[in-house]
Amino acid sequence: MQIVRLFVSPAKGACEAATDLVLTQDGIVGDCHGGDKQVSLCSAAAFASLGQGAALCAARFMPNVVLDGWGAFAVGDELTLGAARLRITALKSCFPDDCALAASGAGCALKDGAAFARVIQSGAVSVGDVCKEGSV
Repeated sequence: MQIVRLFVSPAKGACEAATDLVLTQDGIVGDCHGGDKQVSLCSAAAFASLGQGAALCAARFMPNVVLDGWGAFAVGDELTLGAARLRITALKSCFPDDCALAASGAGCALKDGAAFARVIQSGAVSVGDVCKEGSV
């Protein structure tokens, strides 16, 4: 897997493209999110679907890290991105009561192609860095 896009959210609802991010155990430097969902990850295919606006999530979800070569992640999995280490804390869920796509039973690329993680080892990440699965 490889990082193909990076984003930072300096305020809720705001998003800026970046070429580098610094991840600390408090979250992404300059990003407003924290807790167990410090870092949002997304497959390149799911990211491409965001622009189509077919689902509620397309308006509400913006990843921090977009990965080409998405794995089948599970809660507890560990990843190395650049010099940082992350642990998957949640997989992206749907909003069936609010989303026409979810209510229709149609497939959603974000449901299978997005996850949230907590930083367990601080480090810098850049577009082009390799993402490796598994604990070191």
